[in-house]
Amino acid sequence: MKIRGLVALVLTTAVATGFSSFASAGALSCVSTNGATTRTWGFNSADSCGTGEGNPNSSADIESLGGSFDLGATDWDHRDGLAANGSGSLLTVNLVTGTWGGKDITATWSLAAGFWETFGKAVFTVHVGGGSHANLSDFGAFFITEGQYSGTWSFAQNPTSGRTGGAGGLSNAHLWTAGTGKIIEDPREPPAEVPEPGVLLLLASGLLGLGLGAGRKAKA
Repeated sequence: MKIRGLVALVLTTAVATGFSSFASAGALSCVSTNGATTRTWGFNSADSCGTGEGNPNSSADIESLGGSFDLGATDWDHRDGLAANGSGSLLTVNLVTGTWGGKDITATWSLAAGFWETFGKAVFTVHVGGGSHANLSDFGAFFITEGQYSGTWSFAQNPTSGRTGGAGGLSNAHLWTAGTGKIIEDPREPPAEVPEPGVLLLLASGLLGLGLGAGRKAKA
């Protein structure tokens, strides 16, 4: 019974560890609509999203979105502003389809190595503009899921032409940060290693075999 109980414990731990290893952040979309014109921003690894007016230039522009974007006494610091493929000090963006100034974009994003050891919170914004916008929001904002370093984002506007749809081309992408990151462990003390799910399952299989063998000997 003791061996069977140990096997059950190891199997339970292996399954739980395996699921947590493959957990992923949520993909979100934010939409702004006025009449027949719609703008849609998408981001693959976010906890919340919102849309706002104009080009976000200050912490107040992010805080005005409310919810998780309003940190109270803590301000958002502007880190990078990119208007073309490439890298800033912390953020890299590259278009996969579409062009800067266009209205149907898919792209990638990534943060610099060690980002989450330095900062506690981050927001990614995408601004569009260019003339009349028919009372549509001008930027989409995404509260990046902590620990996520890369992924995809998108922007689309429909219709893409006409009096109200003619404006709205992709202008720039921004990164905002707040708070401090996780405390880095003392380098003199190596971190405890967590067994991979495959190792745990292999161990469970071995223990299960021992349990079955012991059962056969007891019957004999």
